[in-house]
Amino acid sequence: MNANFMKAIYLLDKDRTEEAEICLKKAIEQTTNTMELIQIYACSAELFYQLGRTKDALASIEYILQNTQNYECPEKDTALELKKSIEDETEKTK
Repeated sequence: MNANFMKAIYLLDKDRTEEAEICLKKAIEQTTNTMELIQIYACSAELFYQLGRTKDALASIEYILQNTQNYECPEKDTALELKKSIEDETEKTK
């Protein structure tokens, strides 16, 4: 597993979101394994959602959904749940 991804998870546990985001970006740049990228993007989507950055969260969600079309995985379920939450919140603010 990517060292920067592991570091990002550790930093998120310590509530150090800015540093975690930097590590997640580095992890994305360094990783070529699709499943690992899906995991990193899932973590990024949750972080962005928690920070209220829905546009960034949706970009990460779209990556996950595009790359998990042919199979089921927990990250796909997470992405679909986050997307629904964002859509519901957007609908409430209209």
